[in-house]
Amino acid sequence: RAASQLSLFCGRVILAHNRSLFPYHKWLRRALADAPDKPTDFMSNFDRLCGAPSSQAAEDLFDCVKDFKDWGVSDLDAYSWFLTDVELAWMDGRTPLEDL
Repeated sequence: RAASQLSLFCGRVILAHNRSLFPYHKWLRRALADAPDKPTDFMSNFDRLCGAPSSQAAEDLFDCVKDFKDWGVSDLDAYSWFLTDVELAWMDGRTPLEDL
């Protein structure tokens, strides 16, 4: 679950940066491959995490996206938003961010 959530989040960040949408999760990889502006090693890290999840593969994908540009968000802010918008959304009766 962690690998799929991280790969989906990283993919959405790169697509948002490229102002690009994808129609459904099954199309995510294709949309990412077509995105013109992404980290050089993004696709290999993405494929490695999806194909053989591990903490090292997760760290490599996260770092490649994090280091790509200044996103204007600290690690603590990102963690807090994830916790609030995904893990604790049920407490307020909201739809989790991942389901939007």
